[in-house]
Amino acid sequence: MPKVRMQFCPECRRGLDGAKVLGEDDSATPGPGDITLCLYCATVLSFDKDGTLRRATKRDLKKFDREQKQLIARAVVLLKTQHWKRE
Repeated sequence: MPKVRMQFCPECRRGLDGAKVLGEDDSATPGPGDITLCLYCATVLSFDKDGTLRRATKRDLKKFDREQKQLIARAVVLLKTQHWKRE
């Protein structure tokens, strides 16, 4: 997983310093408008033009088709399910 600038999730404030670009090779880094999930609280996040993470908005998600949105939703459910198993 490529390293990204250390930032904090705007929801849970946990430190995040890595992101995986799905469908790309392992060296690909996220760009503006790309979506990621906080691995701690499963909040859907978006990268701004300067690489800053923020909560994704409906507008951010509008560019994704139905299947992609379903994948994001399933990933959120999976993370939340796994999170509760770890505690």
